[in-house]
Amino acid sequence: MGGVGTLFCLRLLWQGYDAGGHSMGRSLRSSIVEKTRAWLERGNESSLDKAKIALSILVAMHYDYEYINRHNWFDFPLKGMWDIPLRDRILVTAAAIALGVDEIPSLDDWSNERIVAFLRGDEETIALLNEYKNG
Repeated sequence: MGGVGTLFCLRLLWQGYDAGGHSMGRSLRSSIVEKTRAWLERGNESSLDKAKIALSILVAMHYDYEYINRHNWFDFPLKGMWDIPLRDRILVTAAAIALGVDEIPSLDDWSNERIVAFLRGDEETIALLNEYKNG
């Protein structure tokens, strides 16, 4: 399936976000999907590596109900994994599998600030955030 399958799943995921009011500029997950799609469309190896990292972060977000609660994805608190919409988890997982993502990071290692810096390509900010985190 590869890149084409990944793009297809990401498009469906993004459409679901858009229908739910999480379109461009309104949510970090929409920004991750849009940047991942842009990197995939470039097609070079460096962009592919960045797309895999971004997609792995998105998968981690979709499977961490505590993260979802902290960032108010819904109007109500989730009690567990069973409360997370299955459609979005299937799409993000299928996209990751199709792209060959084989490791999912801990969100403890990826603050929202670090994710935004990564999406913007701000290596200096990423280095500073890593330095701050590591003391």
